[in-house]
Amino acid sequence: MNQDSRKGEFLSMVQESAQAFIADHHTRDRLRTPSASLWAGLIDMGLTAALLPEDDGGADIGAVGAVRLTRLFGRALLPEPYVQLALVPSVLAAALPPGDDRDGVVTALTTAGDTCALCWQEQGDAIDAWPVRSRLTAGRLTGEKVLSPLAERLFVTAEADGEPVLAAIHCGEAGVSVRTRADLGGGAIADMHFLETPISGTILKGAAAQRAARRGLDMGALATAAQLLGVAEGLNALTLDHLGVRRQFGRPLGSFQALQHRAVDLHMAAALGEASVEQAAELYDADPDAATTRAAISAAKARACEAAALASREAIQLHGAIGFTEESDVSLFVRTILGLTPRFGGALAHRRRFLALGGDIDG
Repeated sequence: MNQDSRKGEFLSMVQESAQAFIADHHTRDRLRTPSASLWAGLIDMGLTAALLPEDDGGADIGAVGAVRLTRLFGRALLPEPYVQLALVPSVLAAALPPGDDRDGVVTALTTAGDTCALCWQEQGDAIDAWPVRSRLTAGRLTGEKVLSPLAERLFVTAEADGEPVLAAIHCGEAGVSVRTRADLGGGAIADMHFLETPISGTILKGAAAQRAARRGLDMGALATAAQLLGVAEGLNALTLDHLGVRRQFGRPLGSFQALQHRAVDLHMAAALGEASVEQAAELYDADPDAATTRAAISAAKARACEAAALASREAIQLHGAIGFTEESDVSLFVRTILGLTPRFGGALAHRRRFLALGGDIDG
């Protein structure tokens, strides 16, 4: 068995473990009523550390393995913020120098401890980590961030003396105000306000800060694209089941050729998105900083957004009036899609970045 075959077999085992965990502990009803978080269970299964290298207690699954996991989580509508609190911090850990901050991220992902997240967004349609209005002066941070994941420790983008910096902040420090609100996907997000908040750890500066944040955001966009595809696939499955069961004029809806054509459109959009995500993941594993890699990620995110939007529209229409109701699971999928679509940049922002990067990926 060659190395590629062994890697593929290992990734299949990781996916099977994740599927078994979801089957045992998660149902869609968790999105309807308050329920206990499964984060500790994901840690125990080693899934939060899956992207970390083996020396740090991870599985080193790479971007290819990461997108397959997030696609699986999307199909199941798992509300835990796996991309923001596991995958992006894993990328940041690789950029941090040895010390307490790096150890804290690894500990949070492999055993327990303060959750960590990249806190970067200052407006809803932002796609890049800089420029920002947040300022770091004499070791104290002042600024505002929006749509941040909830975490105990944040790595915050800012500027100091005109230079990009990435600084560690603990949410328990003085000068931190947090306003939380529900996320459409079943979790929670926060708007953060920092007023002369003392930093609690490492500062990455200049090119090192930009590279770390860029790699983290690109992983976030890529994994969210895969998650969106998973949600779209789950919703498409609901729609196809409905077409096979619902009868009109004495025949199943799925027997009408016009609706069969629309079902094929759903399949094609998801298949194109899957191909784009897999290609981008392979490129990320080979060279995360290359312009072709970043263009491929933008193509994947744009296609995933389009496939998910199509799945939402068709599900609501083909289910008829029931598709609008709270009781229907269609609403759970559609709300999740609405929450995920703008995360790490929507379709329009990524089309623009694709063109700015040269657009030399077939997308």
